[in-house]
Amino acid sequence: MGQKVHPLAFRTTAQKPWGWKNIFYSKKKNYPDIFFETEKLRKFIESALYYRHQYVTTDIIISHLEKEIKIFIYLLENKSKNKQQKVPLNNHTLKALATELKNLTNKKVELIIKPKKQNSLKAKAIAYWITRDLENYTKVNTSLNRILKHVTALKKTSLTNLRGIKIQCSGRLNGIDRAKKLTVKRGNMPLQTFNATIDYCQYNAHTIHGVIGIKVWLCWKN
Repeated sequence: MGQKVHPLAFRTTAQKPWGWKNIFYSKKKNYPDIFFETEKLRKFIESALYYRHQYVTTDIIISHLEKEIKIFIYLLENKSKNKQQKVPLNNHTLKALATELKNLTNKKVELIIKPKKQNSLKAKAIAYWITRDLENYTKVNTSLNRILKHVTALKKTSLTNLRGIKIQCSGRLNGIDRAKKLTVKRGNMPLQTFNATIDYCQYNAHTIHGVIGIKVWLCWKN
């Protein structure tokens, strides 16, 4: 039987320190508490920014210090037409969000919004774009071809260090009766190589025909 391993967890020892999502040090008995606290913070921030401000987070890095928590947030604007009124994201709303996080952890929380890096592409952003298309009744092949065409054009101009991309969608694609899996791939994707720089994300698209699972892999030159 095939043994599937998470691409990011598989390369934890080979990653550079600036590629880690959680940064903390603790004793063995305190490790589970800090880990679950970190995941709770991440889910709360993602849902708050999405439903209140219509922003999608491409990356959240949480650093636990002795008496405070620093959270670095990379944002991607949500351009979908949402009936809910968009609340502006400013210093006042960030302070209110930090206060809510402080009540969850009983620690001082500092939120730092990082600008989107130029000539950068995240697997989470691609997964979100596909999810938005499928939830807006776009056909799977149309969405994937559009994404691949866009990424290929960027690879020739600004993203010259991109080695390959792989996208997988599984479920009742386009409303068919039986679920199936569709995989598209461009370039190299060495998933068994420890030193390969892999970016991975998994998303769920909730459609009228059920849930469609979306997985995106990006491979970069070291």
